[in-house]
Amino acid sequence: MFGLKFGHQKELTYCCPYTGCYEKNKQEYSENDLVNHCITVHCRENSKQVCPICTIRNRDDSLKGSRTWGFSTHIYYEHGEQATKEQKEKNKIKEYKEKQPTYAFALVVVRNPLTGKYLLVEESCNQGYWLPGGRVDPGERFEEAAIRETIEEAGIEITLKGIIRIEYSPYKDGGARERIIFYGEPNDPHAQPKTIPDFESVGAEWFSYDEFEEYFLEKKTKHLRSHEPIDFFKYVHLGKQIYPIDLLTLEGSPVNI
Repeated sequence: MFGLKFGHQKELTYCCPYTGCYEKNKQEYSENDLVNHCITVHCRENSKQVCPICTIRNRDDSLKGSRTWGFSTHIYYEHGEQATKEQKEKNKIKEYKEKQPTYAFALVVVRNPLTGKYLLVEESCNQGYWLPGGRVDPGERFEEAAIRETIEEAGIEITLKGIIRIEYSPYKDGGARERIIFYGEPNDPHAQPKTIPDFESVGAEWFSYDEFEEYFLEKKTKHLRSHEPIDFFKYVHLGKQIYPIDLLTLEGSPVNI
């Protein structure tokens, strides 16, 4: 069936292994052409096949292919252009990059609806003030991390009301950094922030927007870890759009129509 053939330049040619294909078309293919033929003409077929190239080259007539993608995975990755030494090196680098982790972080702009004040956490080691937030733990949802970090760093229990921004930053060498910035409000508008230092933070404070500008931007008697509170506080202060919290959901969840 596999019909080892020689063209004008004695290039090896092969018959298509899919049932009935050679009998119908009476055509042989070069290695590259056979790869292209199988993944285009037989793209809807999901079955393992005896590879004609392996049979002739390696005397291996076992069935080839994956359970879910059939023969196409074998012939695409093991033969033709994808199987050259140079391409395999590129694929190895690509595989390495694909295995690099995506680091996930949840931050919260917390505003007290009763006083209009914003919550800032004083970071340890004189890093300055910053938004409540941190790394999403394994198995944890972004929303859960946002609520947990706000309790740990600021001592305030909150309800998430919406999403300000979703960020995804891929790294050149693989992996990525993903952050979601939530908008939240304290469950108890009269709750006082944490004042006793621990590993998570020095403490936390409420600031009105005017106080924030005075202390951090004008007099600079306090300093920020980064500029981000400036941007996000101003965003909320100006009444910009807060996106629905259900924009973030689990894969497979019902679509709200």
